[in-house]
Amino acid sequence: MLSFFFVVAMFAQPERMSKEGRERIEAQRIAFITQKLDLSPEEATQFWPIYNAYKDELITLRRQTERPEVESLTEKEAAAMLDKQIQQEKAMLDIKAKMLSDLAKAISPKKVLMLQHVENMFNKELLKRLQEKQRQ
Repeated sequence: MLSFFFVVAMFAQPERMSKEGRERIEAQRIAFITQKLDLSPEEATQFWPIYNAYKDELITLRRQTERPEVESLTEKEAAAMLDKQIQQEKAMLDIKAKMLSDLAKAISPKKVLMLQHVENMFNKELLKRLQEKQRQ
């Protein structure tokens, strides 16, 4: 699940992709996940608010991440950054665990388990398309 955000963040930089491009990818992602998970209209109504809240929490958490030049850090600063990174990873895991738990109340556990595979499929296809577009 986290890989989707990495792929989009990598290619959806403002200087690389327009707002319309990001919106088009988002619409494709929604359609792809909805189709591959075979979400009924009722399931989709419950699924997407939970999933989007999860995505928004992860984006907020990532934006809070400091990215200093590692080479310029002292050992003490590096240790402090490592502690922050560990705390962020724990927070991300907590967010994911809550999302999985909440989704299991909205859709079947099997569909929840399929979600990561479906996201990975979408990300691979998105990455492939973006790489092809960059070659042109």
